[in-house]
Amino acid sequence: MSPEPPPRKAPETSRAAPEPFPPKPPEPARLPPQPQPAVSEPPRVSLPDIDAEMRAIREAMLSRVEKWTAQEGVRVMERVAREIFPKVAEEMIRKEIEKLKAEAEEKE
Repeated sequence: MSPEPPPRKAPETSRAAPEPFPPKPPEPARLPPQPQPAVSEPPRVSLPDIDAEMRAIREAMLSRVEKWTAQEGVRVMERVAREIFPKVAEEMIRKEIEKLKAEAEEKE
């Protein structure tokens, strides 16, 4: 048997020790957390914008009311008059009849 060669060693390389992790930058100063507005709350609008918006809504509603009155108002008024006038007329006629009866009884 032949003699076995001695085990070979890995060539030695000059290894430097691993560098430590780089230093962390300092953290910025933290402010206390700001309270979050409620989710259901709409964004706030300045007052002049609200006034202009309310004025526009009012004008639009008045325009619609005028349009409706021109179209349907007369019909509604006629219907109400047909319901009310006979009652008023009946009451007035009843009073006149009672007056005439009273006058007729006095003459007798």
